[in-house]
Amino acid sequence: MCMGVAAGAYILTLFAMKVLSAFPLLVLSAKVSHLASAVTKTYLLLWDTLVTENLGKYELRNVSADQYASDIAALRNIFHDVYRGIRHKPLIIAPGGFYDANWFQEFVNKSGKSVDVVSHHIYNLGAGVDEHLIERILDPSYLDGVASTFSGLKNILQKSATKAKAWVGEAGGAYNNGHHLVSDAFVYSFWYLDQLGMSTVYDTRTYCRQSLVGGNYGLLNTSTFVPNPDYYRYQILNFIVEGCAACYCGLSHFSFQVLADRSPGLLDFHLDLVSLEAATKDNIEDDDNED
Repeated sequence: MCMGVAAGAYILTLFAMKVLSAFPLLVLSAKVSHLASAVTKTYLLLWDTLVTENLGKYELRNVSADQYASDIAALRNIFHDVYRGIRHKPLIIAPGGFYDANWFQEFVNKSGKSVDVVSHHIYNLGAGVDEHLIERILDPSYLDGVASTFSGLKNILQKSATKAKAWVGEAGGAYNNGHHLVSDAFVYSFWYLDQLGMSTVYDTRTYCRQSLVGGNYGLLNTSTFVPNPDYYRYQILNFIVEGCAACYCGLSHFSFQVLADRSPGLLDFHLDLVSLEAATKDNIEDDDNED
């Protein structure tokens, strides 16, 4: 992954610089030119220092927490050198991958101040081809099973000297692209809302959904780009809920609890549904008259 990101970023940087050079009327300021050069330099150094030198000594599939922390420290030094004098430096986010308590504990303890965000991946529903996927989504006890991951990472960060925050760097529920008519349907919202609520309870600051476009768990249809149901959940309900850390509950359930306590009248909306049909007809007739 490191090699792919480095190569991709380097190629895109060169492409951008070539495109810009084709337009003489577009003049880059000294700061922008310096930044473009810095990005190129960063990824070249990243490639040389953190990948090439270690390629023959370590298996990329199984990097020890000690080695990973050492490489992150080296990356931090590179960033400080390249972005010297620039106020807003890129965040260093690591390690990604699935949570392992012992590995993450050692990594956090040895990385010190080198890492800004400790991230992990979650695919707690299993394979997308599983025939029992919907049953798992609708089973609260099953969904609660991943709480140990959130709470475990929270405890590690709280007990360490680091100021790093916890992020879910990638999550799609069911791996292998999800499942058509499940992960791209309304029923998936139960898993998604549960995950957002759980993130809030355990102080996970950012939740990165897999993916915007791609697979059956994407927020947009891969062919038409029409939003799938979870797209709207992401836009409307992806916020930090205040005050629900006392006990875990789903985000929607918590929202209705707050409404019941503070504005109970808002929950009487169902009483107005009896006039919905008449109101719809009136609107249609008004439109016809205007035409």
